[in-house]
Amino acid sequence: MLWIDDYEPGLSVYSAIFEGFGFRVITATRPAIGLALAATEKLDAAIVDYEMPEMDGGAVTAELKRQHPQLPVILFSGSTIFPTQLRTLVDAICDKAEPFEWLLATVNAVIGKKSLNALQQLRLRQPSEEGQSAIA
Repeated sequence: MLWIDDYEPGLSVYSAIFEGFGFRVITATRPAIGLALAATEKLDAAIVDYEMPEMDGGAVTAELKRQHPQLPVILFSGSTIFPTQLRTLVDAICDKAEPFEWLLATVNAVIGKKSLNALQQLRLRQPSEEGQSAIA
């Protein structure tokens, strides 16, 4: 999972907690570095802050989705006002003021949804016993 947030202390704490739950977390405090990592790493999801100095979370999300259209992106921010277009790009929005468990549940849900979609696609490609495509 890729986590892009310019607030390094929070990034360190959250990544350590998620690693304790068995996630592999790659972090970046600068959007450009995060996008470069996204181009080279295999990712299950991305968590992106909205308010960052170099590039806002909307621009980061748009570029992540351009690079990896199926990558689930969670906007994790203290902001509550976002452009409508951004709401259609992200897979989920979590408020930094909410309990950690909500973020963890959201990550599990978007990764699970992606895993379920991949499993369904695999099942569609598997031939059935009669030699026809299986329909999931």
